[in-house]
Amino acid sequence: MVGGGIRLASAAVASDGTFTLTDVLAGNSTQHQIVVQGTVPATVGGSWSGTYTAASPQASCNGVVPPSQTGTFTAQKIADLNGTFAGQGVLNNTSAAVSFAASLTQGGPTSLNTLTTALNDQSVLNGTLQVRGISCFQSGLVRTTTGFPEASLIGNQALTEFLMDDGSTVLLNGAESDTTASTLTRITLLVVGGGCDKTFTSSTIATKQ
Repeated sequence: MVGGGIRLASAAVASDGTFTLTDVLAGNSTQHQIVVQGTVPATVGGSWSGTYTAASPQASCNGVVPPSQTGTFTAQKIADLNGTFAGQGVLNNTSAAVSFAASLTQGGPTSLNTLTTALNDQSVLNGTLQVRGISCFQSGLVRTTTGFPEASLIGNQALTEFLMDDGSTVLLNGAESDTTASTLTRITLLVVGGGCDKTFTSSTIATKQ
């Protein structure tokens, strides 16, 4: 696991379901900056809970070592992003209406699990996109590069690239707003290339149909 430049070492789960994760010590460091202690769910799909401590062993520019931060966490599995999500917005600098419907399926073959890509069989997305209100195209498919789909989930963020029927690319991004994955929020749609290059629209929400 990598986040904020700190890598957490893998650890075994004890027989009682508890675990402890710590960052990998780098250089001459002898103090862990991140310690996460928790308990795995008792049932499949249940919530994870525990505590965390974040500390900096390095003094700041004024010689003061920042205080450590501690807290509790609860993590719940988000449902797979499957279905057709429809929304609407207006074109940039105009009042012209744009509507879209993205049909997405989460998951793929285990062959995606390689060291050369951040994608894996759990995070990858595939699907199609229908757009009305942009004159250059109407539909597209998730773009693939050397066999890998250019669409995935990073946390709750859906980041997708669609190859449209005019040869241009649409970047469609949004965020899952709850654990049911029934809506996407903070939608942005940007056209790259073709006759409608740099066309942009945004939408506050796309609802699963």
